[in-house]
Amino acid sequence: MVNLSFSDYEGTISGLETFSDGEAAFLLLKTSDGLEGWGEFGGKDVDITLELFHRRVAPVVHGKKINDPGALIELVIRFELNYKMMGVQLSKAIAGLDSAVWDTLGKRYQKSVCELISGKCLQPYPCYASSISRKISGEKLATKLNQLRVDHGIQAFKIKIGKRMGKDEDEWEGRTEEVVKGCRTTLGIDCLIGVDANGAYENVETAKNVASFLEEHKIWFFEEPFPWVDYDKYTALQKFLEEEKLDIFVAGGEQEFRLDIWKLMIIKNHNRPFLASQPDFGYCGGPTIAFTILKLSQQHGLTFMPHSPVSCYQFL
Repeated sequence: MVNLSFSDYEGTISGLETFSDGEAAFLLLKTSDGLEGWGEFGGKDVDITLELFHRRVAPVVHGKKINDPGALIELVIRFELNYKMMGVQLSKAIAGLDSAVWDTLGKRYQKSVCELISGKCLQPYPCYASSISRKISGEKLATKLNQLRVDHGIQAFKIKIGKRMGKDEDEWEGRTEEVVKGCRTTLGIDCLIGVDANGAYENVETAKNVASFLEEHKIWFFEEPFPWVDYDKYTALQKFLEEEKLDIFVAGGEQEFRLDIWKLMIIKNHNRPFLASQPDFGYCGGPTIAFTILKLSQQHGLTFMPHSPVSCYQFL
């Protein structure tokens, strides 16, 4: 992990209180010198995440200094009772801790987290608006996105294609073609459009055909074409796009919580599974690990496109 430490701060964790409405879950961290910081856990099944937090994270870090966020994460990972416990649920629990630590450090130094990490506040950062529904028709979706462009000046969008974990099926027959053609026609050629398949395809040849169709309609990127662990298939598709000189690239990584796997995928000079890293703040373990993936991506020429559909507090 990147070395981001604040050795002059001696505050320790004196309290950890969790809150949830069943959909989202938050952490209030209190320090020995009276500071408070808020964090958000990774979304989905937050009751399980909170159970793990109180069993496997809170007992490890209570009373510990927070001046080295990366070291605090390593302490949790190497806790004896977490032997054979690492997985996305524990990473979601760690994410709640890590985001609260950074919020607390920001208050200690009276700086934004962005300033603490990068040394400066960034200028406005380009982003895209994302449609998360597969139940809407191509015509209605195109109209809705165009209205967002008119009202808010948004110039980039991401839309859903295929059927989530669909084994090469579409949500309904012809929907992918319908939404891609409809959105491109309505939004125009100058608007960036990416697509997210959520692991819709099993067969690499099917995905190649879809990618060729997407490239014909000037689609920006092809996110998560296969189930997330099928990295050999990602690699085969990305290689095909490069060999055919298609102007579209594969993006992925939102469910990957293993930093060692991130390093292996990013550091490869050839046969990378994707050209855009998309760690999810809530699933990868929080801002510290996400920033580590950012630095690796920058060093090795990959685009960094952070992902956070259900952990918006962390993303901000």
